[in-house]
Amino acid sequence: MKIHLYLCTCALLLACAAAVMADETTDQYSMLMKPAAAANAALQKNVTAGDWAATASSATDVQNAFAKIEAFWTMKGVADAQGFAKTIQAAAKETHDAAAAGNADGAKAAAMKVGATCGMCHMAHRMRNADGTFTLKQ
Repeated sequence: MKIHLYLCTCALLLACAAAVMADETTDQYSMLMKPAAAANAALQKNVTAGDWAATASSATDVQNAFAKIEAFWTMKGVADAQGFAKTIQAAAKETHDAAAAGNADGAKAAAMKVGATCGMCHMAHRMRNADGTFTLKQ
């Protein structure tokens, strides 16, 4: 009986520790995603407005933010998420280059790739909680 109680207590403690670690990871990741999301929002706004200088600047911000996100996923060893971050960086560079050249169609198309790739990563690595917040899936 005491062994059963001991084993159940240990299992509960391990489950709680795993939940706390997951929450810490989600919090760490959230701190990286906030500036990335803001940079992408600015990028999409600037592309829609046709402000190519601002689009080029925002695209650079997206690249920089997703370099940090790539490093996070590299540290966690999650290959597909690393790939998403690399794809976003490449699309952001493509957006920058097109915007800097005044190529509206190219900038718009590349910016759409950024948004689409964000969505794919969110589907693979975010879980919506009942309270509307998100938890990171690894």
